[in-house]
Amino acid sequence: MEISRTKVTVYCLAYNHEKYIEQTIKGFISQNTNFSVKYIIHDDASTDGTANIIKKYEKEYPNLIYGIYQSENKYSRGEKILANYIVPHVEGDYIAICEGDDYWSDSLKLQRQIDFLDENRSCFMCVHKTKEIFEDGTGTGFYYPNEVLETGILKQNDFLMLRYGFHTSSYVFRKKEWIDYIINPPEFKVTYGVGDVPYLLYFGSLGDVGYIEREMSCYRRGVATSWTVQHAKETSESLAKHASQIYDMYVAFDNYTNGKFRDICMHREAVYKMQELVLLERSKEFISHQYRKLIKYLPSSRKLFLALSIIAPQTLKKLYIRHLEYNNNKWLKNRG
Repeated sequence: MEISRTKVTVYCLAYNHEKYIEQTIKGFISQNTNFSVKYIIHDDASTDGTANIIKKYEKEYPNLIYGIYQSENKYSRGEKILANYIVPHVEGDYIAICEGDDYWSDSLKLQRQIDFLDENRSCFMCVHKTKEIFEDGTGTGFYYPNEVLETGILKQNDFLMLRYGFHTSSYVFRKKEWIDYIINPPEFKVTYGVGDVPYLLYFGSLGDVGYIEREMSCYRRGVATSWTVQHAKETSESLAKHASQIYDMYVAFDNYTNGKFRDICMHREAVYKMQELVLLERSKEFISHQYRKLIKYLPSSRKLFLALSIIAPQTLKKLYIRHLEYNNNKWLKNRG
C-alpha cells in the first residue's frame, strides 16, 4: 500500500546518550506500520558522540529521521524545548515519545497503539507495559505498570488512581490536545518540574485512556543524566521541596478540574504534605487547622507514622529518608 502524509510524529530528547541512542534509533526504524512516521531527535548540545550518531542515521534514513542540533544546552538555560524546537516541526494526527536512553522493543508498537486510538475516539492517550532495565540492559524485574491490567479502555478514575504507573516511552497522544498542553500549559503542570505526572493527570482529565498489556518498550534506570539518578542525590530539604511541589500540583489539578477528582487529589495531597513536614521536622503542623482536613485521607500506617513523628521528629525523619532511599535504590540490591 502507498504511504502518503505523515500520520505520527515521534520526538526524542537526547543529551550525552552516546551509549544508548543507536539502540533507540534502531527501535524507531524497526517499526512496521501502514502509515508514515516522522522521528524528530533533538540533541541538546551533547559533549559526547550523540550528535554524530544521530547524523549518521539521518543521512541513511532522510525520510524518517529529522535531527535538531543545538550548539548550546537549552535545558540548562531554562528554555521551553518542546514549545520552541519540537512543536514547529510536528506533523500528522498523533504524537509519541521516546527519550534517548530508552528504546522500543516491539516492531508493532506504534501500529498497535494508533489502531487502538483510531478505533476508540473517547481515548486521548494510549499507553502500554514497559520493562525497566539496568544501564547495561539487563532486567530489574520491575515493570510499568507493576501490576497486570487487561488490554482495553481505562476509565478516568481508574487511570488516575494508578498514579505514576506508566512510562513515557509508552505514551502516544492525539496531536491537537498535546499541542494545547505544551503551548498553553495548565497551572498544575507549571508547579511540577518533571513532565510525566502532569501528562498523566492532564490526559486522564480529558477522557478515557487506552492500555495495551504488552511489553513494547524499555526504560533504562541508572543513567547518569536521568532525573532518577539526580533526584537520588538530593538533600532532605530538597526532597521536602519536591514533595511540596507535588502537593501544590494536586491542589492546582483539583482546582483545574473543579473538584471532579477531589478524593484522588486529597489522598495525594495528604501523603505529600506529610512527607514534606516530616522531612522538615515540622509534623505537628499537619494537625493544625490548615491541614487537619487531610488526616482522614492518610492510610492507617501513615497516620501512625505521623503520630510518631510528632513525638520524635528527628528519629522519624531519619527513618523516612531511609525509606525513600530504599525505594529509590532497591534495584541496586537486585544486582547482588
